[in-house]
Amino acid sequence: MGNVVQTPGVAMQAVRQGTYTGYEMDGSTVINADLKPGAIVQLAGIVPSGQTAALGNLVSRPTEGYATPCMVVSEAWDKSNQDAVNTQDGVTANLRRGGSVPLVSAGYTRALVKHGVALVAGVTLLAPTDDTFHLTPYVNGQLAGGLVAASTAVTNTVSTEQSFAGASIAIPAHSLRVGDIVRGTLQGVVSAAASTDTLTVKVKIGSNIVAVTGAPDSVTGDKFVIHWALKVRTIGAAGTAVCEALTWNGTEAAAAGAADIPSGSALASFTLDTTAAVTITATGTWSATSATCTANLEIFDAVLERLQTSLAARPVAVAMETTTINDSTNGQALAKVAVLSPIV
Repeated sequence: MGNVVQTPGVAMQAVRQGTYTGYEMDGSTVINADLKPGAIVQLAGIVPSGQTAALGNLVSRPTEGYATPCMVVSEAWDKSNQDAVNTQDGVTANLRRGGSVPLVSAGYTRALVKHGVALVAGVTLLAPTDDTFHLTPYVNGQLAGGLVAASTAVTNTVSTEQSFAGASIAIPAHSLRVGDIVRGTLQGVVSAAASTDTLTVKVKIGSNIVAVTGAPDSVTGDKFVIHWALKVRTIGAAGTAVCEALTWNGTEAAAAGAADIPSGSALASFTLDTTAAVTITATGTWSATSATCTANLEIFDAVLERLQTSLAARPVAVAMETTTINDSTNGQALAKVAVLSPIV
């Protein structure tokens, strides 16, 4: 690995030189793209066929499932060496010849950042995706915004969907990852009811209905409960997720019948734009118009469950300049950042 070297005014180097393989971390999947200054690379766990460099110095494109440290290719990487490393070897299709590259593990450097994001010096937190940093808050564990007191009541507007005020949980843009599970719990009470009425309660993420209760005749004191779970399948503007839920309406300890209904729902793969902020909300719809139809939430929470993979070994960064990165040609551009230790 070599010694850590710190020179005043220069980014700290952990492995001063690494050997780029031109492969993914599996040692067999060719990366059909040139390596650039500011790109993120990961210490390889497999020596590709034909490589002579020692394991522990080989670097590849970051790949999920490999918990080895990541570094940033130094912006000081000279052009002639770039050309040599990125020359195709002429034997394996699209394989770059690879070779020695200078690496930064911590400190100040310039790194590739996705275009079109506003950076604020000392404020904007960046996290890696593939071989590039992008704007993201780090979300783990309890999501902010769950109820700490009862919501305001949903009341007597017939067949009009109303939000339970206060029941709102924000998921910041770019914070979800493939494999994330968001689990939620909702519990409420019918505080007053008319002689004949029903109450339908929904949980939504954005405009998508991820869970919905049955709609039995409601009576004062009835409870409604929803347990739901959402699984992120893909991320991006056209990201996808699936969701399942178990619900119950009625009077606890009462015999199950028309007025005490356990039920469930499942939402097949749906589009979830993870590049934009999205909000988890709850709504209620009464079937009758009466001043005596009221209900409120007592519990509304969500928890993010994240499988810790190689992301736990990846660096994060803080922007060191205030600017909007917008390189429409390459979709990314070099920006000044401070590379920090991984957040897990």
